Amino acid sequence: MDLSRISTSILLRGLLVAVLAGAAGIACAANVDIDFEFVPDGGAPNKKFVNKSSITGICAEHPDKCAAPHTGSSKVNVRFNSGPIYDLRENTVQFRIPSASRFSVKGVNGKQYSVTLHIRGVGARYDLSPATVLSITGKNPPEGHKSLWVGGWFQDINAPCRAVSGLDSGKSMGLYNFFWYGPEGAVCGKKTRYSLPGLYLDSMNFIYEVDTPNPYEMDAGIYEGLINYNVATEFEPGYFLTPYQSNISVKVTLRVTHVLRVNIFGGNKVVLSPPRGWDHWESIGRPPTFLLGQTGFHLDASSLFTVKLRCEMTLSSDCALKSTTGKLVKLDTFFQAPAGLIDEAGGWVPVYKLSALIPKKFKVSNYVSAPGRLSFEIPASRVPSMETGTTYSGTVTVIWDSQV
Repeated sequence: MDLSRISTSILLRGLLVAVLAGAAGIACAANVDIDFEFVPDGGAPNKKFVNKSSITGICAEHPDKCAAPHTGSSKVNVRFNSGPIYDLRENTVQFRIPSASRFSVKGVNGKQYSVTLHIRGVGARYDLSPATVLSITGKNPPEGHKSLWVGGWFQDINAPCRAVSGLDSGKSMGLYNFFWYGPEGAVCGKKTRYSLPGLYLDSMNFIYEVDTPNPYEMDAGIYEGLINYNVATEFEPGYFLTPYQSNISVKVTLRVTHVLRVNIFGGNKVVLSPPRGWDHWESIGRPPTFLLGQTGFHLDASSLFTVKLRCEMTLSSDCALKSTTGKLVKLDTFFQAPAGLIDEAGGWVPVYKLSALIPKKFKVSNYVSAPGRLSFEIPASRVPSMETGTTYSGTVTVIWDSQV
């Protein structure tokens, strides 16, 4: 049997990218790319998506704040301003941590997958100009910034919110950087102790975390989706601050690369023989019970694939061998699957019978790199019908196909 036409789909491609973009408001829009990528790695079989984004904002300045997987930060071109502030009952500076945003990304193949974007914290820089902490509180920085707010420093934020310390804030007469963490839905805010002629916020940035699909269950390709945040209602900057931009749009692109590679051991010809060889059966004067030929392979797979047969001669759904006189005998072909493959029933069976009509589907839960075996058998029930003194041969093509 000639296995030289064993077919493999070698390379598939794909990526997750998420983009936050502010829809045009009074000023220009905010545009941020959040780029995730999956490339399979045999040395890391449980590898998932990796954030390949250009990181701006808090994580760029303090990478230790963003050590969790699938986490990063983005600085958005969103600015806020206020008029004179005399009412000291409301939060002067405030952000709500938005609820989780769940949406779909769609590929050119029409398939869709769910992505969830979490905002874990929000920060910005306040600007008192043309006033200063000295002109408002009578104190120089940094004490002037502490005296300006009820409860003191911006790090002393209301629970369940918590602040990032060490942002090199408080040295300027009028500028102060801050960043607040909080659970989804939490409102974090500070009240001024003094009337203010005005207040500006810029350098808005946030820490995000993305729940990505399982890349091992995805086809390769590019997937995109879009979601919008309303700045005023979902980030809720409070009574006094008005955003220049009304929306932040989130565009998501998933890019996934896959591999399906099969290496056959020992060439592409298989000879069927009885157990213990022909000499044994001839010496005892009995026909063999069954005929068997095997060849090994090594499989590398990171995604869905099928295995099926293409036959030179076919009997029903099986391949066949033909004798020199033209007589056919049905051949059973078995796929001894490497551990780690998951069949359509959601489990794993060591041996699967292959068909020329119906492909056998497999998926993986992580990168599989393992040996397997192909077995070609003529069972005992068919051996008596075979002609003696002749040779049976045929071509069986085993096709591994990633285009499921």
